[in-house]
Amino acid sequence: MNNISMNQALSIWDDLWQAYYGKNNYGGDEAEIYAYRLRTDEPTLYANGFEGSKYKAAHKAATSLYHLLVKFAAENNCTITIDNMPLIDWVESTVFDHRCHVKIFHS
Repeated sequence: MNNISMNQALSIWDDLWQAYYGKNNYGGDEAEIYAYRLRTDEPTLYANGFEGSKYKAAHKAATSLYHLLVKFAAENNCTITIDNMPLIDWVESTVFDHRCHVKIFHS
């Protein structure tokens, strides 16, 4: 989560609260999160060419989202899935370069 700004984190956190209370504009208890909201502008990402930079940016966005969701779930006693997968499965198997659907379940 060290890869994103406070504004980026708070923006996602707001979507999570809306989903937690079943009032998210996308789908009640489900939020639609776009990868660009978690990306940073780092010139060093482009040092190895476009494909390498795209993968690095996607990986950083995915791990930032993962850590943010783990923290939210722990602090609010809830379970979260991304694209119908457990968080760890999603972060280990997905290249987060477009969007995902985050669903919150009350424990």
